[in-house]
Amino acid sequence: MKREGRGIEESIIQLLKKRTQQRDCLEKGWVLEDFPKTKFHADLMAREGIKPQNVIFIRISNEEVYNRTAAQAADAFECNRSIIAHRLRYYESTMP
Repeated sequence: MKREGRGIEESIIQLLKKRTQQRDCLEKGWVLEDFPKTKFHADLMAREGIKPQNVIFIRISNEEVYNRTAAQAADAFECNRSIIAHRLRYYESTMP
């Protein structure tokens, strides 16, 4: 489901909500990396009361993504070329 980018959004948001309400997050804050990925995700977060105070968005080219993951392409699932290509297509089709 994660690889296809479908069906897990609500579960992820509920887990985030539970985690960000724990004492250490309330006292020290929290950082999310690579999420939310879409406006839909951000809307779900807001609906559940998960509202970051600061957001940093860094965009690199698809070529750079492939260059940075080339060394691990054969061994790491998240660096597999077909997985990366699928995720980049999903990202490009869902980002405003």
